[in-house]
Amino acid sequence: MNRVIDGVDLDGLEWSQSTTNMGGEIFTTYTLKLKVINSSGIVMSNKDVESYALEIAKFTEEIYTNYKEKYETKVELEFVDPEKIDRKNDFYLEFVNNLDIGVLGRVDSDDKIGDTQHNRIRILAGLFSELTAKVAAHEIGHTGGLRHEDDEKNPKHVLKSMKTDNHMNFSGLGGIITPEQMREISKHIPADKKTVKNYKDVGEYLAIPAQKDIPKVPLGLNPKMRPGIKLNNELPSDRLGKKNTNER
Repeated sequence: MNRVIDGVDLDGLEWSQSTTNMGGEIFTTYTLKLKVINSSGIVMSNKDVESYALEIAKFTEEIYTNYKEKYETKVELEFVDPEKIDRKNDFYLEFVNNLDIGVLGRVDSDDKIGDTQHNRIRILAGLFSELTAKVAAHEIGHTGGLRHEDDEKNPKHVLKSMKTDNHMNFSGLGGIITPEQMREISKHIPADKKTVKNYKDVGEYLAIPAQKDIPKVPLGLNPKMRPGIKLNNELPSDRLGKKNTNER
């Protein structure tokens, strides 16, 4: 089953946006549907890939969410056999053995920065799980149109919001994504991937929890119990990719 937000089936949507007007207060949910494949050969088992991907989703949701500013991000994961990925049209994250020297992760090219619907994120296999999550969350930012602090294409108002601990800094990974950066992501999400829902009566919706009230989810928790994570039961871990599969 695909999780449905505001009556829109998320199947086929990569970055999407749902805005809810709750009695005059606007709350925005960004949803990222991310396919995951294992092209690492024997470096990472499929179970490793599943575990790392869940940590990527958890960390991404945390730093791209700010309840005080009335927005949240949800990540949906679908684990896929590499042979079934559409490398031209899908939006996916791929664990690989080789990248340029010193590069831990990347989107395919500069012209793919801001492509919220068709993109590939490559992550170097074999890193520590915490570093993998940080690198992947940085690359996810690029798919939403976010750029490094020294990129001349970075809009001035976005650059002004970026401090030394910003997660998109070239040498950083500091764990901060600003509201200005989230609005920049919104600009790159096509209009047909955005929905708006209005509530006339405040009694029709549940109160948005304060940041401090959001429960922390232990990393070891069964992912089926975690909101925002989709496991494709039709594709068990042994079908993510075969060992000794070379990067394509």
